[in-house]
Amino acid sequence: MSTGAQLSNLTPLRYDFVVGTTQLAINKAMFNYIQETNFSTVQVCWTADDNGEPVVGDCNSRLDATGVKFFNLGNTTVAAGSTMYNQLAESDFFGAMQIKIGVPEGVNVSALPDIVDLQGGTSDIAFQMYAKEFNIVWWNGNVFKPGYESVMQDPRYPWIYKSLYHPRHFVKPANSEKVSHLM
Repeated sequence: MSTGAQLSNLTPLRYDFVVGTTQLAINKAMFNYIQETNFSTVQVCWTADDNGEPVVGDCNSRLDATGVKFFNLGNTTVAAGSTMYNQLAESDFFGAMQIKIGVPEGVNVSALPDIVDLQGGTSDIAFQMYAKEFNIVWWNGNVFKPGYESVMQDPRYPWIYKSLYHPRHFVKPANSEKVSHLM
């Protein structure tokens, strides 16, 4: 350890190392990353168990069991009594979600809100992730007009998922008792 580090008053661990960046630089890198990366499509399906409670299931087995390509329904309602409704209901299908992270083709990223918003100081950091594709299919639970609803994202306007994180939640050093007063 250098003499300067031994005399440090910056932290009890005696590190005089500071990294600085700008929100603009972070967001430019993040937008480049999500535009250049081909993320996998994630699918989650729910079925009813023996008690009628929703449980997470495998989407491929639901597709095989129903014969219905429920992620291709578009923005629609599948009415009770239809063949498709009966196929979904008989397989105990509750609902499904399909998402692919990214920015849809043709969307001007400069018109979108930042992915990372540092919000100044030590306040919460906002993360906004964009969906290149998003689709939800669910049983509407309506007793008088039962059916399955399907909603797809308009490709011109990506859906945004926003989360807030406080910086102290990012890193918890192994020797946290030495720096606990900093967090």
